[in-house]
Amino acid sequence: MGATEDFFALFHRSAFRVEALPQYLGTSTPAFRAFEASGRLTPLDERPAKQNWMHHVFAATAAGVHVARVHVLDLPLSSYLRYELAAYPENIEAGEDVFIAVRSAHRSLGDLTTDFWLLDDKEPSASVLLMHYDDEGRFTAQTHTDEPEVLRRCRAQRDLALAHAVPYDQFIATSNTNT
Repeated sequence: MGATEDFFALFHRSAFRVEALPQYLGTSTPAFRAFEASGRLTPLDERPAKQNWMHHVFAATAAGVHVARVHVLDLPLSSYLRYELAAYPENIEAGEDVFIAVRSAHRSLGDLTTDFWLLDDKEPSASVLLMHYDDEGRFTAQTHTDEPEVLRRCRAQRDLALAHAVPYDQFIATSNTNT
């Protein structure tokens, strides 16, 4: 099994991502460089990692699994955040719910700086996959735990982010994403 398959084997009912970093994977990926040059996404079939992810999200959501995320972002949007926002319709098309929260609009979001997946939250098997990144947003490691204090903290952070978030489509419709 690959990393994506291993991830999807960790849960059966729900997976909720909190994204809090200003960028991921650095800005040296070919897809990001192409977007920065043209303002358009490279076709999905030319981004195999994203295509694989979308395949798994679609299969999971078709089987009744709830997959969602909230991205806590900063304004003005960096080129990288514009790239992320341009790609989210692919996630939504695959069945994922995507929400956006603007950190500067809600002071309480300032402490959200850790990324994680909250897995099977309402199940006895609830767990958290903590995501670790270097200073440039490159993934370095992950920690899977069902420690009660970590679950409590991540649930509270998810709830805080969602309390100040709007669905992706509403954010795009009401925001100037070029700022």
